[in-house]
Amino acid sequence: MLNTSLSNIEFTDLLDLKTIQKFQDTFSDATGIASVITKVDGTPITKPTNFCTFCSLIRQTEKGLENCSKSATAIGKQLKGGPMFHKCLSGGLWDAGANISVKGQNIAIWLIGQVYAEETDENEILEYARDIGADENELMEELKKVTRMPLKQFEKILNLLHIFANELSNKAYQNLQLKIHKEHLEILVNEKTQKIEATIQELKIANEQLKDKNNIINQRNISLNTALQQLKEAQAQIIQSEKLVSLGILTEGVAHEINNPLNFIMGAYYGLEKIHSQKSYEQNSEKLSVLIDALKTGVDRITTIVSGLNEFSHDSTSHNEKCDLHAIIDNCLAMLYNQTKHRISINKNYEENNLIINGNSSNLHQVFLNILLNSIQAIPKKGEITIKTISQDSNVEILFADDGEGISSENLKKITDPFFTTKEPGKGTGLGLSISYKIIKEHNGILLFYSELGKGTLVTIKLPKMN
Repeated sequence: MLNTSLSNIEFTDLLDLKTIQKFQDTFSDATGIASVITKVDGTPITKPTNFCTFCSLIRQTEKGLENCSKSATAIGKQLKGGPMFHKCLSGGLWDAGANISVKGQNIAIWLIGQVYAEETDENEILEYARDIGADENELMEELKKVTRMPLKQFEKILNLLHIFANELSNKAYQNLQLKIHKEHLEILVNEKTQKIEATIQELKIANEQLKDKNNIINQRNISLNTALQQLKEAQAQIIQSEKLVSLGILTEGVAHEINNPLNFIMGAYYGLEKIHSQKSYEQNSEKLSVLIDALKTGVDRITTIVSGLNEFSHDSTSHNEKCDLHAIIDNCLAMLYNQTKHRISINKNYEENNLIINGNSSNLHQVFLNILLNSIQAIPKKGEITIKTISQDSNVEILFADDGEGISSENLKKITDPFFTTKEPGKGTGLGLSISYKIIKEHNGILLFYSELGKGTLVTIKLPKMN
């Protein structure tokens, strides 16, 4: 049974340990910085990555090991909610730590470091080697191999890691809560539906047998209205839960997608650092331009991903937002890029002018994301998805066509039924198209499907233009 109390929540309840170990290893490989995740009391959760021999030699001495423990404890005590860094009390390299928390509850500490910064004093290190009884020559030789970077850059890496780790934990916690409550929500919907059907049947019988007893009928109507209201509330909960399912599906892909622009940024940084250290600006003017472009490419890519997630996840009940359909589709494609790259070609045939309608931006994101996910999952190997937009007199049309496996005529009649799915377990809840149909209907639109087995699927959405 998973922990549901914030006071008892464990890091491993929220994230798969193998996945986070891989992310930690990738982070250390990209930055050259040592890394380990521990519990709040200092007990390691992950295996240490990229630890240097310099620190291992210090820890082989009794006094060096004692000072290392004191230094790690000092970081843990000083963390109040934001990241911090300090010079190690044993060796003089720079270490740092960042809390991983969920809704204000600290669940782990991400420690990074073993970095040689410009403030590092080698004379102090040499004196320290004599003091703890370490081999001076061997220790100083290993010091040459330690990762070196400016302290300001080390602080930027720490801040980025802190933001991403906490965001990942929050998304994982939402996914955890969804798994716990999904079954309860399904039971609730079924119970409320059965109550409504039973109430309607009772009303029919009462109307035939007790036409002269209006007071009884009125009481039944009150019960029916209450049950209908409760059903609407349960349906709203399911729509929000389905959005959380989509966020859970996107989390792993976003983690991979952010890693690529990070590599752009780090590669450009090391190139700029080298030119700066050699003071060879004029000789490398062309290379400087390339490196700056690489930095901008990395930052723009991360900004696009985060902006798409924000647009998708914002909570609003308004249907009077100005919704740019092309921008919404592009946001969805950006969030799904990790699932389409190198495998599925995206062909966009947009109207020349932007298509703006009144509606709910977050809900339209959910509709387009569900349709695109279905198309991606229907293409087993390589294929293509074509997106076309058409402006008519009073309506706009959005067409999604894929060359995937297609849907049988028998199943095509049921694809908008709640909880109907042909996907294998773990790849669908059976609510995506049912919710999409409801959202389009709330926008006074039409959702149509055409498909044949082995020939792909065409989805057509018609929406009224903005008044």
